[in-house]
Amino acid sequence: MGRKARHLFHQSISRLIEKSQGIHFINVRKDGIIEPLGNTVHQKITLLTDSINKGDEIEKIVNILKNHYKCKVNKIFCYVANTQGVDNLLSKKIVTNEQIIALHRVSHSEYEQISKRLGVYYQSRIEPMDVEHVFERHSFSTKISSE
Repeated sequence: MGRKARHLFHQSISRLIEKSQGIHFINVRKDGIIEPLGNTVHQKITLLTDSINKGDEIEKIVNILKNHYKCKVNKIFCYVANTQGVDNLLSKKIVTNEQIIALHRVSHSEYEQISKRLGVYYQSRIEPMDVEHVFERHSFSTKISSE
């Protein structure tokens, strides 16, 4: 799971671990590199992601897991899924419709609205607490105005 998904699902992770045996996490970086958090990558994988837009990232991750690690993705849990992206994954037979579980499965325009709200939430609430997120400080000698 990526950093955003880890933050979205962090309250539920302990319950997932309690109810399941052998849960191990992998970190999927933006560049597609998969880092197992432990010694192995298990054969059955459940992906947690913040969103599915066009489906390109999910396709890339599923293909890396399948071809490099010989793993099968059982389920994909996400907060929001663009129906066009889901259709793209389905048409390429990357996953089945039953494998994708989204809290919100919406049209492209609705996805854009929810995505903007998520972006504001991440920037205002999550990123300031995220130790992996790098901030730069700038000092200004003049006041910034709307003029």
